[in-house]
Amino acid sequence: MERPMQVERSGSNHEMLSLARESRGMSQVELAVALDITQGRVSKMEAGLLPIQDDLLPRLSEVLDYPADFFFQPDHRSGLGPSEFYHYRKRKSVREKALTQWHAAFDVRRLHLSRLLDGASLNAPQVFPSYDIDEFGGDVAEIARAVRAAWHIPRGPIRNVTRVAEDAGGVIFLHDFDSELIDGISRELPTLPPIFFMNCQRNGARFRYSLSHEIGHIVMHRFPHTEMEAQADRFAAEFLMPAADIKSQLHGVTLAKLATMVPFWRVSLSALLKRAGDLGTLSVRQQTALWKQMSYFGYKTKEPPELEFPIEEPTLVSKLLTAHKTELHYTPDSIARMMALNPKEYAGMYETPRQRLRLVRTPR
Repeated sequence: MERPMQVERSGSNHEMLSLARESRGMSQVELAVALDITQGRVSKMEAGLLPIQDDLLPRLSEVLDYPADFFFQPDHRSGLGPSEFYHYRKRKSVREKALTQWHAAFDVRRLHLSRLLDGASLNAPQVFPSYDIDEFGGDVAEIARAVRAAWHIPRGPIRNVTRVAEDAGGVIFLHDFDSELIDGISRELPTLPPIFFMNCQRNGARFRYSLSHEIGHIVMHRFPHTEMEAQADRFAAEFLMPAADIKSQLHGVTLAKLATMVPFWRVSLSALLKRAGDLGTLSVRQQTALWKQMSYFGYKTKEPPELEFPIEEPTLVSKLLTAHKTELHYTPDSIARMMALNPKEYAGMYETPRQRLRLVRTPR
């Protein structure tokens, strides 16, 4: 018989209380009102000055929709990573409350991954390299080429960026950020593989570019600095569209020609046009004309429907869950208890197939 999963209740963990509240997008005031207590009491509980008393626990669990075990997990919260620090600084129009909630949601998934890796290993055939930009003379493109070589990626387009990242042990979680301003977050923490928290509401091209951008952060950036976002963009461009392979195809291109290249390179029209400009295959006049056409047709913000393709679905987390079910004989309910989730939320996160993008083709 399977032994029920329970967290040792040696005392509530004030860090898990703040994590639960922030992951639900609630302020201390909102939580206090919902619990019919003072904000001061909430603040003291989150600071570790007061315990979560037994009489409050059921109501707290109900309001925040976490089982009581969530608040007794012994873990510590993690802070912002280098890429998040500068990424958030650039997103001044995003409300602080939303950023806090996304950060907390990432941290909850990080705890889930820790639980899964306690019972199963990744056995990735590759690893994420770490390169010092200064040792490459500041040549980010050369680092992108080095990563492709380290991962034995053949010349030309990368057919599946998600699979490449997972083969190197990267763990990708999909999340609906409910915002156009955040594409993804990446973080590398001690004892855990690189984690990517990606916006699942992106089209396939933008998802691939954003994931490549975050791979660049993991490979190059151990410490934050002001140039890191631009460097990650240059990494993604060379990683997805190596100059040696694509430059000859970009001479004198038209919008129609770029459209024929999208299915092959699996990047957006905008990415191809910008790559042409960066590689010097178009004059300034030609670039300006093409960008005006892109704006006229609305392609700078949304790809033509016939060029859309779904995001590349990650599989590594599903494999870890399958290993727990088939090799360790866990049930979905016991995995939910292990993750300190209610069964319904666990099912929505990990058991329910995500609705895939439906392509709509325009009349010819």
